[in-house]
Amino acid sequence: MFGKVKSVLSMVLFQTYLKPDVMKLRNLLTMSLALLFVVIATTFAVSGKDDTPSKNSIRLLSSPELMELANTWVSEYKSAHPGADISVTLVPEEGLNSIPQQEPVICLVNKKGLAGVRGDQYWAMTVGRDVIVPVMNRENPCREEIIQKGISPEAFSMVFTYSGVLSWGTLLNNNNGGSVVPYVSGDLSTRAYLADFMNVDADQIKGRETAGMAEMVEQIRNERNAIGFCRLSEVIDKTSGEIIPGLSLIPVDVNGNAAIDQFEAIYGSATDLTHGIWIGKYPGTLYSRLYVVSNSSQSENEELAFLEWTIADGQQLLAANGYSSLSRSEKYSRGEQLANRSMVAIEVPVTISTTKALLIVLGAILALVACVLLFAKVFGRSSSESGADGFKPLPLFGEKSVSFPGGLFFDKSHTWAFMEKDGKVRIGIDDFLQHVTGPITRVIMKNPGERIKKGETFLTLVQQGKKLEIQSPVSGIVAEQNGGLITDSSRINSEPYSEGWVYVVEPLNWLTELKAYAMGDKYSEWLKAEFSRLKDFLSSGKVAFNNVEPVQVMQEGGEIKEGVLEGFGPEVWEEFQTGFINVSV
Repeated sequence: MFGKVKSVLSMVLFQTYLKPDVMKLRNLLTMSLALLFVVIATTFAVSGKDDTPSKNSIRLLSSPELMELANTWVSEYKSAHPGADISVTLVPEEGLNSIPQQEPVICLVNKKGLAGVRGDQYWAMTVGRDVIVPVMNRENPCREEIIQKGISPEAFSMVFTYSGVLSWGTLLNNNNGGSVVPYVSGDLSTRAYLADFMNVDADQIKGRETAGMAEMVEQIRNERNAIGFCRLSEVIDKTSGEIIPGLSLIPVDVNGNAAIDQFEAIYGSATDLTHGIWIGKYPGTLYSRLYVVSNSSQSENEELAFLEWTIADGQQLLAANGYSSLSRSEKYSRGEQLANRSMVAIEVPVTISTTKALLIVLGAILALVACVLLFAKVFGRSSSESGADGFKPLPLFGEKSVSFPGGLFFDKSHTWAFMEKDGKVRIGIDDFLQHVTGPITRVIMKNPGERIKKGETFLTLVQQGKKLEIQSPVSGIVAEQNGGLITDSSRINSEPYSEGWVYVVEPLNWLTELKAYAMGDKYSEWLKAEFSRLKDFLSSGKVAFNNVEPVQVMQEGGEIKEGVLEGFGPEVWEEFQTGFINVSV
């Protein structure tokens, strides 16, 4: 068969160079595509031997430190799903890469266990975190100053490596003569976190040692000058979800400027801290993500059901094992990613029996590329269509490319409102927002009859698991919903002011809310400020760190890559939500 394929390819290419007319080139493209399809199908047939375990069984591997959690999860899952066949074993000492690719497994590991894992053969999903946080007694005499200034990693290092008695005055540069009382846990993993955070050796860390986290929490609650590093799960009240009475979080002054700047202000509550950890504002040396990692495409229903359970009911079991659960938004994002299979990054294993077939596939691809080049030559495609270097420039947008029709009122949450002749108000999102997000894949909408309030979520834009919760520009009752967006959400991108409208609303407080809107030149000036903020946002440390492809911001004109948020993960979308959407007044 492979000899025939080679002969056909040779004949096709020979005839192409002799007779490069249009019809033959079109036939050539058709034949090449068909040939490529046949060869790929043959390859998969060769490599598709059924040597996998039973479809109804799940093999869960765990790193040693997470074995207790793995057993707890499996036990509870079996109780909720009688008949489920799940086995738990340790990850091999050689690591995940030592597992044969033909053996589908799900693994539970932390960042250490994920180190060195090949991204082309595995995918990973965050299911929880092991977080260490600095806490102090709520009655600390310098509490208000500490909340305002924070304590830098270098200052923490001084506290926990100092051999003598350190005063608050020395630490904070004030007149307080009280002594700082540091507590440390005998837990080796906690010391490892602190060593990385303070950039010291673990054996240099000193303090009043406690047998465990529970004892440390009680000691700090009973000592006004005490500070220490505890697991976040140990300092959160299980009923209220906030920091337990008697304790207060210590803000970390990451840049050491003796002030808690806006990007560091995440310590107001446990909820704020959890959100800050997710979007990357908390020091990475003080926590580790917990991952489920797989070399399977999740095609089996039983595996998918277990993974969905870990980000739902399984979250309730994390705290009991000393770990922190995902935030509400993060759970939603993980669920969307599982539903869309957008996290899968699998490389089909290549065996000796498939190598020959893959060489033929490469040959077919090369032939197809040659055909496309010849086809382009016949039709006289010039380089001017795609730039001097032969590549089309990335689509960009700027202040002049964002439209805003006259007569519309615009709100600071990037929404618009227009009063119809009958007194009802039609509302939607502005053109700036759709340029930034890129293609919207789904929308979540209110139903007719539901009440909406200015500044509260009235629409959720979803793009492959990432979302923005858009705030309403008006208060009122939904009279009509644009049902066309549910079946074709692309209308928001193509026609945000016409076919992409969202609701018609019966307003309840129009005259008062009208005062906060902008239109015409006023809105244009505001957009310029938004573009400036967007450029600062895109060049910030967090966004630059998470960027998967370069953000093209031109030196002249300052245009920005179309759909710039599309290349980022949900953490950056959450940051954009905070900075650009949750600002309506």
